[in-house]
Amino acid sequence: MIPFFYKKYLLISVLPMSNTKSNLNNLMSAYSTISEYYTRTKRKPWKDFKEYLHKIFNLIDLSRIQLICDIGGGNGRNLILFQEFKKQFILCDLSFKLLEKSVLSPNSANHLVNLEMTSLPFREKSYDLVLLIAAVHHLDNRVDVISSCTEIIKILDENDFFILSVWYKWKKDTRLKMIFDLAVFPIKKLFNANWRFGDYYLPWKNSEGKVIAKRYYHLFSRRELIKLIKKAGFKIVDISILGGKSGSDNIFVLLQKH
Repeated sequence: MIPFFYKKYLLISVLPMSNTKSNLNNLMSAYSTISEYYTRTKRKPWKDFKEYLHKIFNLIDLSRIQLICDIGGGNGRNLILFQEFKKQFILCDLSFKLLEKSVLSPNSANHLVNLEMTSLPFREKSYDLVLLIAAVHHLDNRVDVISSCTEIIKILDENDFFILSVWYKWKKDTRLKMIFDLAVFPIKKLFNANWRFGDYYLPWKNSEGKVIAKRYYHLFSRRELIKLIKKAGFKIVDISILGGKSGSDNIFVLLQKH
């Protein structure tokens, strides 16, 4: 565990010195490359998350929530929505460079942790609310998805909440690609035994239109996501498909530890 003081934050890295997971290494490299562009264009809370938070607002008692952990939170833009409630934040991400570019107002209640979401270095029952927004779909296998959710159930206090979101497999922008991938499923499995229906590499282009990085995503169906969540042991309080250009680009889930 390596502590750093960045601005007024305590920034801690708990990543292993060497990582054998090639997908995570590729993801770190991609976000390191695009961190400057990312923070320049994504400084405000994600509007789709804001929409979902408004939808479930009455289901969560914010008055009893003191400590919020945002895992895979990038530069922390979604935590801005909670700043007016004077909560304490722990912002976590795989990318050290995105954490360095945090858009949160520096204060003693906020800390940054550089980590991998499948191994969380926190005490059990230490958080009142955990966010995993548009992050778990970067994991390239089911075991890691379940592991990340299992880690979260450990650090949540009893009856407290976890908000999860992933990209929806049948959203308008990728529907034709998914149909094509389904048709060629046997061929793709022949060349890559680990390939899953819904795997997708998204290019990030700079202002000149040049591809500077590619990020791995796994797009989920509603049924697939529910199955994995139940294996981790959460109670599903709400599940909604919303957001994006079509109004149905993401799956959002409100989960409760019970």
